[in-house]
Amino acid sequence: MKNILTAIAILICITTFAQPKLSVLEQQGTDFFKAGDLINATATLEKAFVQNPQSLYTINALATLYHNQKMEQKSYEMADKGMKISGNAANFVFAKARAATFLFKA
Repeated sequence: MKNILTAIAILICITTFAQPKLSVLEQQGTDFFKAGDLINATATLEKAFVQNPQSLYTINALATLYHNQKMEQKSYEMADKGMKISGNAANFVFAKARAATFLFKA
């Protein structure tokens, strides 16, 4: 049940930042995610981030994917980048706080 809710949350986040036209890598990463392949989705979206580090779509997706794979430091850093680019959009503030909570529990 938790995995289903997580998947729904990721889809909502991804569609929230849907741009009119996704890059080829962003589309491939989204397709991998929809197929349930989080590892390839993450790797593909990381490549997309290297090509376009200003893409809020990619940053949001990576912050969420990192969190779901228990990579909280990366999730925190990615959410921080999103906050800086977006002017503190609420979802990035939430993602950063969520990652920080898990970081400081360890």
